[in-house]
Amino acid sequence: MADPKPYFYVPDEQVEEYIKIAELTPAKAKKYRNTVKLLELADKGLRTADIAKELDISMKEVQALRKNSCQYT
Repeated sequence: MADPKPYFYVPDEQVEEYIKIAELTPAKAKKYRNTVKLLELADKGLRTADIAKELDISMKEVQALRKNSCQYT
């Protein structure tokens, strides 16, 4: 039997460490956290609407994060 697909995941501690090292502003830190979470959820197959609900942001914001997510990968 094949192993289940490993999903993209970054531990919260590591995200916070990256934010600290990069000295991100609070607004940029929030955007970074949301982008990482978006990538995790998208990798699991969630749709934009489901991701928006999970992150408690609008679908338009999710689309903008998706559009700019290549900056963080």
